[in-house]
Amino acid sequence: APVFNDAGAAQIVPSATDRLLGQVGPWTFTLAPDDSVEGAFLADYVDRSVHARKVILFYENDEFGQSLRESLLREFARRRIVVLAQVGVFPNSDFEPLLAAALNAGRPDALVMATRETEAGTIAKLAFGRRPGVPIVASDGALRPERLVELSGAGLANIRAVAFWVPDTTDAH
Repeated sequence: APVFNDAGAAQIVPSATDRLLGQVGPWTFTLAPDDSVEGAFLADYVDRSVHARKVILFYENDEFGQSLRESLLREFARRRIVVLAQVGVFPNSDFEPLLAAALNAGRPDALVMATRETEAGTIAKLAFGRRPGVPIVASDGALRPERLVELSGAGLANIRAVAFWVPDTTDAH
């Protein structure tokens, strides 16, 4: 983005949500709302639809997850939703002990995933074995539904995932 802005060339970013893109320069245009909007939406859903008062937050330990984590924490605090644990993850994390340690922090009403589909699906599968009925609210990072289905197993029943847009893959004929 800085290269495009220095050259005065427009850059259209169709799906990135990092709030920092809005600060890069006048030639960077995002089509999707930034993480503050997604964080507010997810927190509202956790509050009003799931009715969760205590959550465990898993976040991708990179710019995407950290930015969304900040927005979620702000919104959870505003709504008086207690975050029992915050767990930074990577695709190759050892999820079983991370989930076990997080669950030792208290009994959550929901798990919130500011992660991609690999992490969300893997955690959903493991969580189903430990807390079968706990809702899992996943961010737009879990955007590849087929991968989420493949990884989550029986935990898929507990997942509610956000997407800004998912293309229709049905055959029109």
